[in-house]
This record gives sequence, C-alpha cells and structure tokens, in this order.
Amino acid sequence: MRGHGGTPTANFAEELRNYVFLGAELGGRPSDPACYDEHGHVLYGRRARSSEFQAGIARLEAELARQRVAMMCSEENPEQCHRRLLVGRVLAARGVAIDHIRGDGRIEPESALARGDDRQGELFDAGAWRSS
Repeated sequence: MRGHGGTPTANFAEELRNYVFLGAELGGRPSDPACYDEHGHVLYGRRARSSEFQAGIARLEAELARQRVAMMCSEENPEQCHRRLLVGRVLAARGVAIDHIRGDGRIEPESALARGDDRQGELFDAGAWRSS
C-alpha cells in the first residue's frame, strides 16, 4: 500500500485523512549502528529500547487513543514485515489488537499468525529477536 519512496500511493492517498511518516522512529533500518549484529541483521530488542523507537510508539499510542490507525508497508506478507515482527510485537505486548490487511484485501488477525509462530519469546530476548 506504500511506494518505496516513503509516501502513499495515489489510490490510497485519496482515502487518507492524516498521513504521518514515522520511518525514523519506527523504521526497520535504524541509523544507529549499535542496532545491528555482525551480519547486518537488525537487533529488534536494541531497536525497541531506543529512545527514538519509544517516542514513535508513544506517538502511535496517542493516535490509537483518538482514532483507528493503519501502518503501511510495501511488504505484503506480515510474517516477513518488521512492522509485525518489531512494532506489532511491542504494541501487542501493550494490549493493542493488530490486524493485517493482505494484498487481496482480506483482513488477517495477528492472533491467527501468532498461533503458528514458533518465534514467540520474551519481548526483548537479545539472541533470537532480529531481522532475517
């Protein structure tokens, strides 16, 4: 639903009420080198503890208190998307219900994905929680 340039596509833009880019705060490629392992994988636990990320989560939570929020991504499969694996996991741990809009328009609840996910674990587990 989003072009790679960081802005909504034309069709989706017609439906937008308020678009806010939070790539610096919640993006999957942080600028801090300490958030990466020796193989270039993002260490999600470190990213989630960063003040930048926490500010982005606080902004999302404030918006969630006011209205429904949709986070956009160019990745159709939520099982491979950092928004699910990082942002969604943090929000779910805080009690936020997550649904995924698939490429065909179908809504897939996070609970359905989580049932088959063997990567569940501690929220800030340093060893396993990273990008692929």
